[in-house]
Amino acid sequence: MPIKAAYWLNDAFALVQPFIDAPNLADHPFLQNKSKVTAEGALRFSLNLVQTVITLHESGVSHGDLKPQNILACGDEPAPQFVDYLDFCSSSDGELRTTAYSPAAGGTVERDRYAATRIVEEILTGVALSSAAQTGIVTGIEKCRGGDALANATLLPLLDALQRALNPPSQPKFRELSIGIPAAPTKELLPDD
Repeated sequence: MPIKAAYWLNDAFALVQPFIDAPNLADHPFLQNKSKVTAEGALRFSLNLVQTVITLHESGVSHGDLKPQNILACGDEPAPQFVDYLDFCSSSDGELRTTAYSPAAGGTVERDRYAATRIVEEILTGVALSSAAQTGIVTGIEKCRGGDALANATLLPLLDALQRALNPPSQPKFRELSIGIPAAPTKELLPDD
């Protein structure tokens, strides 16, 4: 969200940003009242959330304290809008972060990725998904969180799983094809023939 103005107030400073009239994710039906949420709506919001985090990181920026309270659900078909990019505190307090949405180790980028996986889990818990979609998403989250060396290195496995859940691949259609060659014996061809 753009900064419109900055002010020095003698002992503090203030940043002015546009006001967006939208509920934060913590107060939205995605997390509060699942009966008002469709599976497709939850999947679309989750996909948009993951894509927004990836796009943010590709631009060279990270949030660092991503949590449902810092995500607005904007519009009729809710889309995520991040707020509180710039939260300032005393250097003696250390970095601002919410432990429920932060991994044990890593910087702001890894925290954002971990937070995205946790929030997607929370959004999709209790939503009626096919078993293939559930399995794919759980596997995608596990791959994103990875082992020690690759923990929270990417969100692409989760992105792929959410895309497959929204647009499952159709079953391939096979046709039997018979080819006849005059004056040749009839037999089944092997793949290497």
